[in-house]
Amino acid sequence: MAGDRTPSADWVTLDDLERDPHPTLARLRAAHPVAWVPALGMWMITSRGLALAAMQDFEGLTVDDPRFSTGQVVGPSMLSLDGPEHTRHRSPFVGPFRFSKIGAGFTEAVSGFVADLLDRAEHTASDVGSVELRTALAAPLATRTMMLALGLDTAAEATILAWYASIVQAVTEITKGNPLPDSGRAAYTSLAAAIHTAGARTDARTLLAEAMGDATALDDTEVAANAAVLLFGGIETTEGMIAN
Repeated sequence: MAGDRTPSADWVTLDDLERDPHPTLARLRAAHPVAWVPALGMWMITSRGLALAAMQDFEGLTVDDPRFSTGQVVGPSMLSLDGPEHTRHRSPFVGPFRFSKIGAGFTEAVSGFVADLLDRAEHTASDVGSVELRTALAAPLATRTMMLALGLDTAAEATILAWYASIVQAVTEITKGNPLPDSGRAAYTSLAAAIHTAGARTDARTLLAEAMGDATALDDTEVAANAAVLLFGGIETTEGMIAN
């Protein structure tokens, strides 16, 4: 597939994808749902059916690559493994993170987070005339919710966000071809230690603690790696979707 780069969507620009990607994705989906995009230097799959097929094709396609930037920071996890190894890493987290569990255990807490953040946003808007939705609501809501789910809510939100920022920056540096910075390594070491402590908590029933009870096939390093990618995905993806 990599040798045959037709159809080539050479009309797609980085500005198209960053400024407003939806018309570009719709055009790709209609004409060539699998296309080589020179601006990205990679293939794009834009239809749901083909995306699902690609994610289930462990022989023809893979995420298990030593160049995977996130994997270089946190180590192997469900994010960077295929097939049976992916299943082994993911399985302990499936039950605790099902929608029914989330709905039953988090509705009240998340509603409280939203009410508090909207109150703060209203006060900010009354003082300065406006409020920025992403920083006032989306980011702190996603962060607080994931901290609660992983039992990290005894830590300071600013501390978690500082670790998160350092790890994201480390991933960015690796993607650019630079070595893993010491700041990223130190941040992940601190986060992993906090995750181990949170998983052993008996004062609160967290999704992480429940998952760790089922994670007999995972060692401490693997539990930390998977909890970390849940934290990153839970913050970044949720923040972005609220903003959208």
